[in-house]
Amino acid sequence: MDMNTTLFREISFQVTEGNPWWGLATCNEYGGLDPDLRAALVSLFKRRLTADCRESPLALALITGKRTHQLPD
Repeated sequence: MDMNTTLFREISFQVTEGNPWWGLATCNEYGGLDPDLRAALVSLFKRRLTADCRESPLALALITGKRTHQLPD
């Protein structure tokens, strides 16, 4: 499924102001996203996290683009 404008706005909001974990997890579920755009969302995601959280298994999985079924327990 391709990402539409409404979905992209929601993901952007979650990553920048809402729940960044949920925003990036949702982003990872949709293929065909421009790599530069995804890199920008990942950069925003990293800025919202503390240093400890950035190294967590879940954060690393989301940053590398893992989908829901591939995330660690």
